[in-house]
Amino acid sequence: MSFAVGGFDTHGANHRGHALLLQDLFDMIATLIKTLDRTPHPVRAGTMLSESTHVVVLSEFCRTPQINPAGGRDHYPNNSALVISPKFRGGTSVGSTDPEQLLPRDAGRFASGSRPLAPPDFAGHAARCVLDRSPAVSARR
Repeated sequence: MSFAVGGFDTHGANHRGHALLLQDLFDMIATLIKTLDRTPHPVRAGTMLSESTHVVVLSEFCRTPQINPAGGRDHYPNNSALVISPKFRGGTSVGSTDPEQLLPRDAGRFASGSRPLAPPDFAGHAARCVLDRSPAVSARR
């Protein structure tokens, strides 16, 4: 399942409407999660659909840390994702930025050397979680 929410591509006066857009998105996600928590899994007796569902919320771009002259934020290549999954420990933050929030920090050693996390790292980890049949990390309830 997928869904899209539009209206976030604003470049001016973000302080007026952006928080409301985000609240609408978070309300929609909360409704989805509550529905998954109430819905029995169709083939796994005794489990709820939320116990095997991975929710990923992301955008194709992010916003600049700096406010532009129009009181908004412009497109920026660094990004983040919200992940709700039985395979991810709640309250976890992965990756970080420099103090000015301009550039991602190196995340550690990879086979190719030390570098920040990149979209393929996230995609690979997400795919492993979806394919993994071991029990969830911890209960969300």
